[in-house]
Amino acid sequence: ARHYCTEALQIASEMGHQGRIAFGLSMQGLCAFFEADYTAAWEHALRSWTIVEDFTVLSFQASNVTLLMLWACLRDDRAEAMRLKGLTDGFTTNVGGWRLLAWGLAAVACSLGSPEEARASVEAVVARSQLAAQPAVAMWLAPCAAYIFASAEPAKAVELLAWVASYPDTTLSWARQWPLAERLQAQLRAALSQEQYQAHWQHGQALTLEAIASQLQQEFQKASAAQVPAAQPDLLTAREREILALLATRKSNPQI
Repeated sequence: ARHYCTEALQIASEMGHQGRIAFGLSMQGLCAFFEADYTAAWEHALRSWTIVEDFTVLSFQASNVTLLMLWACLRDDRAEAMRLKGLTDGFTTNVGGWRLLAWGLAAVACSLGSPEEARASVEAVVARSQLAAQPAVAMWLAPCAAYIFASAEPAKAVELLAWVASYPDTTLSWARQWPLAERLQAQLRAALSQEQYQAHWQHGQALTLEAIASQLQQEFQKASAAQVPAAQPDLLTAREREILALLATRKSNPQI
């Protein structure tokens, strides 16, 4: 996927199409993140964001701000995470963008010590997903779910953390480097006896991705369809196409 994004970005750069360049950078950022290249992900997202900074209606801006929020969480930069969270108000995006944005907001809520907000964001992702058909989304959510469960259901939290630590996929590498995960493990060790902790850790290591997806679907499928804000379909909106067309003619942000 990253190879194709690189080719698309090269073509857009040759055309001088700023909107397509920004979109290509955003997609490259996502690919880099899921391949555990976090510095590249941050650089691509920041460049994309800078090109179209004033346009909150562009669907891929949700990808950019999500990557920037996750980068802030990885650096344990709570002030930056809070600042970026404030930029998400008023965003218009598609279904995929909403899922990414809610994931990023869940991670920020965990880093800022707000399990209630984290739960609401995880529920928002689950409400827009069918985890049985999209189990990879469960990999986004499992680290945040562990934080949400930690106080009331520490055994579940230990099992999720064990799965995150052992499952062989680079999508989860960010959570293994998340400073919060280390603090959470210390909290859970204090909450359980050594025997209990070890037993739940071993059980979590044996869980499958499908089992994790099923568990998260059951735990967080709380929000009704009426509570889920309407999202655009997974296509560019008419306004997005209009903005990209204007960017292609080298119109400035004030002119647009």
